Amino acid sequence: MQQAATHHRVLTIADSSPETSWCGDWLKHWRYATGSTRDTCAVESCRQPARTGAHVQFDEHALRGHWYVVPICAEHCCPCKEDAPIFIDRRVALLPADEEPCNGPQWWS
Repeated sequence: MQQAATHHRVLTIADSSPETSWCGDWLKHWRYATGSTRDTCAVESCRQPARTGAHVQFDEHALRGHWYVVPICAEHCCPCKEDAPIFIDRRVALLPADEEPCNGPQWWS
């Protein structure tokens, strides 16, 4: 059983957004906006390389409606896992997906 104090229970819609950030992709946008150098998946106990910035929302009904971007590996971002809850380490910053586009370094574009 997951500890609420250490993890967020979220749902993913994978990396299905047709829009990308000004950084070129959602993972680069997440890294630039949060200042994080994390290069692994945010899912509990996963140490695979983060491959995309996935869009997730809290699984609790009272908190649904807001989407966030987190770094996720290819396995956990699989479209077949949509609507299946996953557990994100609370130490990982959840970047609101509706934030204004960032002005990341030009070489990221």
